[in-house]
Amino acid sequence: MKHKDYTKFAAMKAYLLVFAIAILVFALFGLFILIFLNADTLGYLFIPCFCLYIGFLSLIPIWIYHRREMLQIHAYLGDEAFYARYPKEKKRMLRIQVWKEKWNRLFFSGDEDDLSKNP
Repeated sequence: MKHKDYTKFAAMKAYLLVFAIAILVFALFGLFILIFLNADTLGYLFIPCFCLYIGFLSLIPIWIYHRREMLQIHAYLGDEAFYARYPKEKKRMLRIQVWKEKWNRLFFSGDEDDLSKNP
């Protein structure tokens, strides 16, 4: 039986997170530059565009805080009470579990065609 190296996957997972954060930072910085370089052509639309940009930036920490709060409520209530109170979270967790199973089959199954056999 072939030994599977799980350390490569863990390292790749960390790199994917860093890559996703880097792309988000570059996209937001690019949008900032785009708004300020086109300030003269935007004219009166500059201030609304800039306010939308600031609003979008403020949504990111709000979203992170909301996710952390939901995780704390889940830990406090337990699975059954939490999913009874928040049914959308149950659907979200099921989607995440399906995605994780596909991801694990792809990287840990040893068979490259596993996803095409069992979609």
